[in-house]
Amino acid sequence: MDSGLILLLVFVIIIIGLNLTKKLYWAMISGIIATVLLFKIPPLVSIKTAGLTLIKWETLEVVFILYAVTYLQRLMDNKGALRSAQKSINALTNNRRLNTMLSPMVIGLLPSAAVVKICGDIVDQSAGKYLTTVEKSVTASYFRHVSESFLPTYSSIIIALSLSGISTSSFIIGMLPMVSAQILAGYIVYIRKIPKDTGVPGSTDRKKDIMNILQGLWPIFIIILLILGTASTPFPVKTLWAIVIVIALYIIIS
Repeated sequence: MDSGLILLLVFVIIIIGLNLTKKLYWAMISGIIATVLLFKIPPLVSIKTAGLTLIKWETLEVVFILYAVTYLQRLMDNKGALRSAQKSINALTNNRRLNTMLSPMVIGLLPSAAVVKICGDIVDQSAGKYLTTVEKSVTASYFRHVSESFLPTYSSIIIALSLSGISTSSFIIGMLPMVSAQILAGYIVYIRKIPKDTGVPGSTDRKKDIMNILQGLWPIFIIILLILGTASTPFPVKTLWAIVIVIALYIIIS
């Protein structure tokens, strides 16, 4: 059987497993077993590969990032930082729809899957009762990935640019129509269900609201600046270390 067809079949098995069990880990285990059987990988090779994968730094790094972001989120929650920033964003835009889209897109500049937890909290507060829990989850994840589709801060984009030889500026400009279509699709399917009215008066002190946003979300902004600002230098700061640095700063300052 062609490798492409096998991969497609494995993907279908994962989707079926997810629908049947509602548990991602069972679906992934099903996919792993299917991969081993369909590609006829020897059992010892499969076990060795699985073991080495579990202890590889790349795997451990993802786990550490997830815990670090979760810890940072808890610190920010305890200080009421996210709620304060959310109120100020609502006051400035005075538009639930705009806020629900913009917050995940901005926070999504941080190249880590774990930040969807922070995006989820903000979307939950913005969308309120107008979206179901599932719709809020999809919305947070969907708009968080907008930046990942065209900004050269993600490995997939960097690899694509390297292989194609296309300049970064040309790629970004060329992607703008598709990014616009991506945002529009999310708006049509989910965002328009949310009323524009926030139910509260608009901002009466824009300077104060901007300061509240900066004070509430500065850890996210600093992490993004550390990663993007050092990306092209001889000593780029990795996502994990950027988060650890900001956590230390947050504890000291708070």
